[in-house]
Amino acid sequence: LAATALARSVNLPDSSPAAASRVQRSADLLARLLDDLIELARLEAGQERRHVAPFDAARLVADLCETLQPLAAERGLFLRVEAPAALPVSGDAIKTGRIAQNLLLNALKYTEHGGVLVTCSEVSVGEVPSWLLCVQDTGVGFGHGSVTPLARVISDATEEAQTVARDSAAHDADGATGAVREMPRAVPTLRSMSGERPPGSRRGAAGGEGIGLAIVKRLCELLDASLELQSEPGRGTTFRIVFPRGY
Repeated sequence: LAATALARSVNLPDSSPAAASRVQRSADLLARLLDDLIELARLEAGQERRHVAPFDAARLVADLCETLQPLAAERGLFLRVEAPAALPVSGDAIKTGRIAQNLLLNALKYTEHGGVLVTCSEVSVGEVPSWLLCVQDTGVGFGHGSVTPLARVISDATEEAQTVARDSAAHDADGATGAVREMPRAVPTLRSMSGERPPGSRRGAAGGEGIGLAIVKRLCELLDASLELQSEPGRGTTFRIVFPRGY
């Protein structure tokens, strides 16, 4: 910011406005990165608390997607929402919105063709009233050589959770009580909506994506939400999050 102010106060060549604009964009990116680092540090330190109040999850998701439509259009991508007219829940709307925003920005960043489908619906997980947020893109996906440590942790946790959920379901059939949520599987596919996908794998994840996903992971823990990642190189990535409808 100081560099931008200095650039504007000095007599620079004709190309200086473009240079000042680049400096401003870099300063904005740095400010957002610092904000993310501060937020992540607060979450890691246990300084964040959830503030529960009623809100409409469907409206929250729809408004966020509407805000990000210009970004999707700029990149030549579709951004579609499938949600009920209303989905009343009780939770932390600000933190839920932060989760959705991070996942959407991440999906748009790493998608070159096709686009992003966001679904929001009521689901039943055992006897716990819940709702599902799904962000599915047609991007390059996570390749074996480019998976971030966080993505690998999420992937491993997903496999472990599914294994435990299956074991729990087997015990339930015998009359035992299971305590692990099993992720719902009824999620729309993008295969018929987007055509061909670009080959390759997701790279450059050491920057903002890693921090953004780390924040998502910590916020899910804070909100008692389950997080699942599925990805295939060249075919896209899907994040599914199941939130309780109340606390």
